[in-house]
Amino acid sequence: MKSLSIIVPLYRESLETVAKAVVAMQNLQYPDKEVIFVFEPEEKHFVQLVRSRGFEAILTDGSKKSKANSLNVGFKHSTGDIIALYDADTEPEPEQALKAIRALEEGYDVISGYIIAATDTFLQKMRAIDLLDYCSALTVNSLPLIFGFSHYMRREVVEELGGWDDDTVVEDTDFAFKLQMYGYKVGIINSPIYAESSRGFKNMLLQRARWMKGGYQVVDKWLGHYSKLPFWQRFEFIIMKTSQYGNLLSIPTLLLLVYSMYLLLIGARAYYVWILPIVFLIEYVVILFVVTKRQLVKLEGVSTIDYLVYPLYRWVFWGLSVIIGFIELKRRPLYWHRTVRE
Repeated sequence: MKSLSIIVPLYRESLETVAKAVVAMQNLQYPDKEVIFVFEPEEKHFVQLVRSRGFEAILTDGSKKSKANSLNVGFKHSTGDIIALYDADTEPEPEQALKAIRALEEGYDVISGYIIAATDTFLQKMRAIDLLDYCSALTVNSLPLIFGFSHYMRREVVEELGGWDDDTVVEDTDFAFKLQMYGYKVGIINSPIYAESSRGFKNMLLQRARWMKGGYQVVDKWLGHYSKLPFWQRFEFIIMKTSQYGNLLSIPTLLLLVYSMYLLLIGARAYYVWILPIVFLIEYVVILFVVTKRQLVKLEGVSTIDYLVYPLYRWVFWGLSVIIGFIELKRRPLYWHRTVRE
């Protein structure tokens, strides 16, 4: 059986989060696993706790406080044939390692589970639908996007790609684009990863804004390389780039929609007043159909009403986050807002 090295990068995590991560790794079933927790120098007080549970704990040199750097440091200390990554605030099902490595042995190069987030509040429900839909989209798109929460890969994949780059704030998306350029096969397995939720609207918005900012960085970074890809993948890439910048118009367009609805209510009869409401109605139906049709599993605690509201949430929330992300891209391109968890 192939040996497994698991890298867990951490940055300014609480004692509770570190303890939960240790328990999650203890519960992960695999006979030959090496678990490496990577901390920043100011968090060295956690090292003894982790080592007392039989896991390795190392410190970066503190020169680059980025997740990509932590992953590279962890990889240099690893010895496994298979490399796995887990965020500290995630909890995989105990059998996930066995399922993932079985899939790798069947021909995949990189394997991820799917994300299940808390659904206690309205915002958590919307985020849970968002995250699961992203995972579901990976099963139908040829662009091999992966989730930074967790994935498994053969050691030689990391070596051939030169590890993770720290010139963006979304090292997972950047790594996924490298996977595509080299023709690696990426897949999703039927195995959940339970993730903590961001605390409150502001943190959720800033997290999404970072993802959007990173999306701009990665798409622009790899734009010159896409002539090497098959036509359908180039087409998907063009759609992705267009939507990245097109989302900047979401909020202005929503305001125009509200104005159009107002004109209709006061009795305006000009034909152009109907254009935006009709376009939004079509888009609403399309989003609703796609999200509900391709979902991998049914989310507990999420009702039909929540799904009906989701397209509206998506327009507003994504619209705001992409504007913030675009501004951050110009002002602080590599700034990483730390997400506060529930």
